[in-house]
Amino acid sequence: MPDVSALEACLDEILEVEFTFRNTAQPAREIACLSEIERNYVIDWVRRVASTNVELGYQYACHVVRARAGMEREQVEAWALHAMDTYDREGLRPALQVILQLDDFVRISRE
Repeated sequence: MPDVSALEACLDEILEVEFTFRNTAQPAREIACLSEIERNYVIDWVRRVASTNVELGYQYACHVVRARAGMEREQVEAWALHAMDTYDREGLRPALQVILQLDDFVRISRE
């Protein structure tokens, strides 16, 4: 298992947590349980989502391991892109709803 503190530091940097109340310990522990390939994939997508909005990236980091457990990579990417597009069109609150309503996205993606 990789060094959780190193993953946490990586997330802290990506998500600019220095002056926020965001805590990356839990997402770092969850991501640490993934294979190296999956960890790299997840961190890359956290970085991509955070480039749109850091809070959106943080929420993505908090939910992505559960998303990967229920969906294939392509579906997880579609979920992330949908959240990012929603942010661009409608703002942060609706985009966060996309992330937080993960179970609905999983259900719809299976239909």
